[in-house]
Amino acid sequence: MKEYGFDEIREMQQKALERVQNMKLAADRAIADEPAFTPAVKSDTAKGHIQMPVNLPKKQEQVPAQTESAPNFLDNIFEEPDKALLLSLLLLFKGDKANEELMTALIYIML
Repeated sequence: MKEYGFDEIREMQQKALERVQNMKLAADRAIADEPAFTPAVKSDTAKGHIQMPVNLPKKQEQVPAQTESAPNFLDNIFEEPDKALLLSLLLLFKGDKANEELMTALIYIML
């Protein structure tokens, strides 16, 4: 790692200070260019009424909550790891064209 001398550090600090001052000037100019704050609601107290806001957000329609449906067969199986294992065995045996009595026994155990 390079070690800096006193003069180099002083020069870097001076450049950093100049950059900060330039950024502050740019920020001050940007703030001066912005339009003044105008309230969204204008009131006329002399007439005794208040005008409606000019920039109201659009109302979003609420989506009705979905009602819970009857539990799905697969949801029930995957909640219990034993049943999920038996189902995977059943599918494996089906792919290997295993004995139907064995597969029926697995289905009975799953229930």
